[in-house]
Amino acid sequence: MNVLIVCCLLASHPGLKSGPMLGPVEAMEATIWFQTTVSARVQVKFWKKSNPDMTQQSEPMITDKSSFLTGSIVLTDLEPNTDYQYQLVIDGQVSETSYPTGFKTQKYWEWRDDPAAFTVAIGSCLYVNDPPFDRPGPVYGSEVNFVDGIIGTKPNLMIWLGDNHYYREPEFYARGRMLYRFSRVRAVPELQPLWAACSHIAIWDDHDYGPNDSDRSYRDKYHSLEMFKAFWPNPTFGLPDTPGVFTSFIYQDVDFILLDDRFHRAPDKDPDPNKDYLGPEQLRWLKDRLLASHGSFKIVALGNQVLNYRSQNESYAHYRGEFQQFRTWLDASGVNGVIFLSGDRHFTELTKIDRVGLYPLYEYTSSPLTSGTYSTLSEELQSPLRVPGTLVHKERNFGTLSFSGPYGDRTLILRCHSTDGKVLWEHRIHQEELKIPNPSSLIQYEQTP
Repeated sequence: MNVLIVCCLLASHPGLKSGPMLGPVEAMEATIWFQTTVSARVQVKFWKKSNPDMTQQSEPMITDKSSFLTGSIVLTDLEPNTDYQYQLVIDGQVSETSYPTGFKTQKYWEWRDDPAAFTVAIGSCLYVNDPPFDRPGPVYGSEVNFVDGIIGTKPNLMIWLGDNHYYREPEFYARGRMLYRFSRVRAVPELQPLWAACSHIAIWDDHDYGPNDSDRSYRDKYHSLEMFKAFWPNPTFGLPDTPGVFTSFIYQDVDFILLDDRFHRAPDKDPDPNKDYLGPEQLRWLKDRLLASHGSFKIVALGNQVLNYRSQNESYAHYRGEFQQFRTWLDASGVNGVIFLSGDRHFTELTKIDRVGLYPLYEYTSSPLTSGTYSTLSEELQSPLRVPGTLVHKERNFGTLSFSGPYGDRTLILRCHSTDGKVLWEHRIHQEELKIPNPSSLIQYEQTP
């Protein structure tokens, strides 16, 4: 399924605007997303790669303007650990592509075997130039030249860590312009092979949520959420009584918990030391998910950095009351294997904080894919929190997380790649390193009133 793409052409069907994009893939289900140019009847034709003569076809769905001509079809009753190929059928006509469209269902390993090895790509800050609406002066975004590099790492899925596009100022309060921005970025020709190469799941940060450094006061946040739901086929979106883009999923033996750092967040300038960042409902959900997890690793992703209390820019650590409450809870929880992911900063680094009597906390910040880079970082250049050799601040990049090894003895390799796929640095973390050495010595946790 995953091969290096050396060229990319638009899909030949005139009714297809963007996609197909692969959404979540489970052991027996897979989601296919698409956007059409006009209202259309869409089906997915699919087959086992080993038996191309035995094709099946999904139930049809009709795209319409109420969903911005987007749609997702879930293929069910698939066989685990099996390669499939598929094509979109639009108004009865097969949509051909010049790149592979396929997927492999997850291995059904529990009580049977070891989990499969797999790789996750990560990235943030995708600025696609649009001259009529860009700032005057030097061009801010680079060419979209990272696709071959990511596909070459053969990821099973990709997590988008926010700023996955950049709304321009006239679009913050114009629903139709929000749709323009989402549709334009999703339809970039160079991105089409990537949408089909692996699963895609996303969270947002300020620039694909609303204005710069925006928070819960943003007037059009429900319109922004509406767009996000239409264009990203995530497993879930928030909770029934708590809107947002936070969600979770399990891939093999690893739990992924993706958070919303904007919808419920108090303004940065709020002087209340206990101001909301995630908000009480999302924070409670995060704790519940961590406690319920049996994952060898628990990967927690936010748009902003989590651990960087030294930064003068946005960080969860600056929301001191909520952050310290969570840290105190985590220290006492007995939860093993937690690692944080973040984007936003226009540079990349691996941060490590040691905890007395506990395992260290790591955070991998990956940024940017195409937006501007920082050539200087002032006070942060000498951060004592950074793992030596992991700062990338003058070139665009993406990351990968590769999991391998037998169950109970898993290894995670974090890598930073240049846009052409070259490894800039890597760091290996064994499962045992992220275990509490003496659980009986955990501190007594007291809930803050």
